[in-house]
Amino acid sequence: EQHREWFWADAPSRTVRGKLHGFEMRLDLSHGSDRSTYFLGRWIDLQNQLFMRDLLEPGNTVVDVSAHRGSFALVASRLVGQRGKVVCFDPNPQNTEHLSHDIAANGIANIVVEADGLSDAVLENDHPALIKIGGEEDNLRVIADLSKTIERDHPVLLTEVPPAQCA
Repeated sequence: EQHREWFWADAPSRTVRGKLHGFEMRLDLSHGSDRSTYFLGRWIDLQNQLFMRDLLEPGNTVVDVSAHRGSFALVASRLVGQRGKVVCFDPNPQNTEHLSHDIAANGIANIVVEADGLSDAVLENDHPALIKIGGEEDNLRVIADLSKTIERDHPVLLTEVPPAQCA
């Protein structure tokens, strides 16, 4: 599909309401992942959304490492409710700006976007039920960095570990 990216280079932004979480999302149609969300009306990864729906309960805490544009965080926010919390980390300022915009536009109070580096110290007062680690990170290093939190709380880990990291 990369050979068709030129067609979308000047595509406008659109605002849509997510089918599964009900929040409005500002989508930049020049980004492939935003286009998928636009046409589907939801984050493309339906399997993980259904898994989250079965796992999470109101009041839970979720950690989103490599939050990207916030699709996972928005679903988690709806599922954990007002008593719950979603803590997001992403090193890319464009991603955190995008997510912060959607948080503000929807008046979401249970998502926190952290600018600090991810470590056990940042999460010492949080007890996550689920930690999602995005595919662009050194996932094994992130897991090691969170070893105290993982040992203390036994959260479900949702991640991809590329074969090169397994070696």
